[in-house]
Amino acid sequence: MIDVLEIIREITDKKREDKIEPTNATWSEVSKAVEEKTKQEINQLITDKKLIFHKTLNSFSFGIAENDQHNQNNNGE
Repeated sequence: MIDVLEIIREITDKKREDKIEPTNATWSEVSKAVEEKTKQEINQLITDKKLIFHKTLNSFSFGIAENDQHNQNNNGE
């Protein structure tokens, strides 16, 4: 799960380390980090066969895999 507080902590810690002022995390920095982590989580859920995705005309759509037990059995678990 995405932890926004942890994202902000990482951004501010990096700024402190790099001696960048102000050390506050901006909305755009937080949004960018949340978007990246969301992509990573979605990709992992697809790999784990817990989500399915479809290409739409201009984007993607997602659905929850209907049978999690079936997907786990197919992975040899």
